[in-house]
Amino acid sequence: MPAKNKDEQERRKVYRRVVDVKGRVTLPAEMRQQLGIRTGEEVEFVVREEGEWCLRKSQPQRICGVCGCTVNLIILGGEALCRRCALQYVQTLARELDLQVVGIGGNSPRG
Repeated sequence: MPAKNKDEQERRKVYRRVVDVKGRVTLPAEMRQQLGIRTGEEVEFVVREEGEWCLRKSQPQRICGVCGCTVNLIILGGEALCRRCALQYVQTLARELDLQVVGIGGNSPRG
């Protein structure tokens, strides 16, 4: 099983950087290249479970993948949905799985 450990180590490279007095760090060139981050572009810091942080390139402007709306967005599995489309998705999924749905106004009637 040493090959698995080596593969895992190659996937999980660790870079160390010193934080300057203004709280800044320099992103490794390899990381910037891999993420396609160029000078002047924004990045996002995301908190995951157990206090783990994730860095990703910001998207210029997210839009709902269903209707194209740009407000009241929810990011689900890396994809953006507006709240209206997200609610329709949840209700449709619940119907398909024969689950009870709680809507905006309480329990939705089963039809």
